[in-house]
Amino acid sequence: MAIYKAKQFHIDIEEQDYPDADCKFMISLWHTPNNAESRELIAIGLSDNMPLLQSTRNKGNVVESVTQPHEVPIPYGVKANG
Repeated sequence: MAIYKAKQFHIDIEEQDYPDADCKFMISLWHTPNNAESRELIAIGLSDNMPLLQSTRNKGNVVESVTQPHEVPIPYGVKANG
């Protein structure tokens, strides 16, 4: 396991919607290092199941769930800004 501290993290959930895909979803984790302006790839995960997202809060002596694990729907027909 690796631990990164960065200015910003970016999580990309890609639905692979073609017949010979290795799996249904590819999840990539990117970061912008503190001393750079580039976005760099940290890890890739592959799954046939929709990834689950959960928010938690660490209060120092206990970690509590803010949300239950839930799917993140991919909006179809929406163009991304940028």
